[in-house]
Parts: sequence; C-alpha cells; structure tokens
Amino acid sequence: MRLVKNWIDNLICPECGSRLQVQDGKFEDNGIWGVPGVSCVKCGSKYPVKSGILEMLPAGDYSKYEYWDNVYKDPENVIKLYSKRFSYNDRFLLNYYVMPTIAKKLGWFSVESVELGCGWGTNSLALKRFGLTKKIWLVDISPAALKGAMKVHSKFGSEVYPVRADIHKLPFCDNAFDVALSGGLYEHFVGKEQEELIKENCRICLKVLCQIPENNMTYRLYRAIYTFIKGKWPFGFETPVSRGKLSELFKAAGCDIKGWEYNNLATAVIIRMADSRPIFRKFALRPFFFRLFEHDAVIAADCRASAGKKGVEGVNYRTG
Repeated sequence: MRLVKNWIDNLICPECGSRLQVQDGKFEDNGIWGVPGVSCVKCGSKYPVKSGILEMLPAGDYSKYEYWDNVYKDPENVIKLYSKRFSYNDRFLLNYYVMPTIAKKLGWFSVESVELGCGWGTNSLALKRFGLTKKIWLVDISPAALKGAMKVHSKFGSEVYPVRADIHKLPFCDNAFDVALSGGLYEHFVGKEQEELIKENCRICLKVLCQIPENNMTYRLYRAIYTFIKGKWPFGFETPVSRGKLSELFKAAGCDIKGWEYNNLATAVIIRMADSRPIFRKFALRPFFFRLFEHDAVIAADCRASAGKKGVEGVNYRTG
C-alpha cells in the first residue's frame, strides 16, 4: 500500500509540466489547501485558491463549458437522496453502484483517488461509502460542480481536494493516484480527442474505473423516451461507445483490462422504487436477464504500463 503524500507532490504546472511551489501569504476561504495558491518554479504561472477550489486551468477560452454550471446548481436533492440510500444494506446497494462492486471484486483499495469530470462527486462518494478509498481529489472544469460536490461530500464527513482543471492537460504528475474514476465523461468527445483524453487519464494513475453509456438499443430507447418527456437531453453532446471500442481505447493507451461491470434500467427502476417503498430494498439480486436492459459499461483497467510513462512516481513525464 502506498503512503499518503503531501498534496503538492501530486501537482505539476499545466502550462509547462514543471513542479509547483506553495505561495506565501494569507488568503481567506482557502479550504483544505491552507494556502492562497501555488506557482510554477519554471514558468512562474500562478494558480490561486478561490472559494476552496484550486484553480489549475491553463490559459484559454473555456466559455463553451459554462453549460455545466447550469446543470450543477443545487446539490440539496443529491444530498437528500444519498443520505437515504447510504442507509440501505450493502448487498442491495452494490447491485446499483457498480464501481465499488468491481473495485471490491478486484481488491482495489486506493489511498488516493481522483474523480475526473466529477459533477456531484458521487462516484468517489460511493467508493468512500464502502471503504474503498481514503483521500479523494475531485476535478471538474465547472466551478459550480466543484462547489456542489464539496457540499455533498461535506454532508457525509468526507474531505476532498477540489481542483478546477482541463482534462486535456491534467495538472498531475505520472502515477499520482492509485485510482482515477470517471462516470459520464468520455462520451462527450470523439475521435482523436477522445483517444488523447484517455491516454492523459491513464498517465496520472495506476488504475482506472471508467463508466460510459453503451452504444446499444437500451441506451438509444431510454434517451429517446427521456427527451420526448422532458423536451431535451440534459447532458449535452453525447456519443455512446461500445464495449469493444472502449476496450480498444484503453489498450491503445497501454492498459490491461482487468474486468467489466454494467448498469441497467431494471436495477435503476428497483432502487428508485426502494427510495419510497422499503419492501423493494429486499430485492438484492441482479438476475442474468437484467443484461437485456444494460445501458452503461464500467471498465477496470490497470495503467501501470501505460504509454508515455517512465515508471517513477511523482515526476513530470507529460509528452508532446
């Protein structure tokens, strides 16, 4: 098991890839960081802490991502829902929360984990609920999402390290984390960009748990019905990916595929019913025919031989 490091040891400059140093001085509302910000020892770029969030975006125009600030406005409903669900028995919950399910099967406990494109940070929260992660980092480009995720985790006594960053240039050294999580992230990108993002994900961690909507009839039907009822699909541009394609992407990044899990509409309906009718919480089964309703795939990949790494933790190896 790896030792917990000082948080500054995980970070690199997203502009030039060099080491960072802590900025001196006092600053209000710096949260878990305890400092006003960090700066690059080479290029001098400065990254402040604002409202408890470490701002690590490289220079650029990020206006196209402002859409997500409207998606993650108020976490109160999420807090209420998870406060209820986390009281359910483990066996029942593991039928629905499949990231901790596959992590338990593989014996993947992480001293430090990072959730990319974290949204409310519920994937990390689920791992924490089952004792599968200790120190949690959350990454998103939306400040609203990070503020909401901080509130969600705080309600469950979970301290997090929130970082506003661009997943194209993650401000972390190679192998910084035991596990990197993502749920509903890479379907928002296609082609070469998607390939490069997955390589960048694999660069910063030893292992990956990635959930993505599958390109199948169940997903397409669910999306069509949801859009018809609600008037629009709330998750922006999205292109589902087949299991075969997802496997190819991670293998191309130099990873070994260690396992798969899936989410399905039948289990989703059951847990929604269980939220209001306790009798459904006794249905702690997932029969084989539930695969007919599969809509999301979760892949577990070992990234220790990932392309572009040089095999030593805690140093900058960004290539290109």
